[in-house]
Amino acid sequence: MDGNGLQETASFDLKELVNRKDSYYHYLVANDKTASFENDKVKLINQQRYYVSEKDGRHKKYGSISAHKMSFKHNNYTFCTGYLIISTYGKKFYDYYDENEFRSEAEFEEILFEQIIPSFRKLIETELGLLYLRHNEREKILKHHKK
Repeated sequence: MDGNGLQETASFDLKELVNRKDSYYHYLVANDKTASFENDKVKLINQQRYYVSEKDGRHKKYGSISAHKMSFKHNNYTFCTGYLIISTYGKKFYDYYDENEFRSEAEFEEILFEQIIPSFRKLIETELGLLYLRHNEREKILKHHKK
């Protein structure tokens, strides 16, 4: 914990973050969100849906956050599900005052959800699956060595 009472979220394990009612992870899992987009984390903080980390506290402004549910499936069976979370610190995805190529926050969100994420979804879900399989193999090896 730093001097401002902020903690780095990396100091929590995933189970703690999911169970922590003021965390973005809890918000996503408890509400079974398939996707979420917030250009201004302050809105989530005020709704107690985002836990302010140490990294957030190092910036004058809060950034943005977006989540996308990803699943590793085979033959209509879901082996594992996770969230791809894209978070910025100190800078928003879209800022009205910055010169950028997007006309609005909604345009940025649409491009992210309709063009960028779909282009990488299969690759990310394949990587998720490989991590899942590697984890399961490691667990089998550990169980075998304990016998």
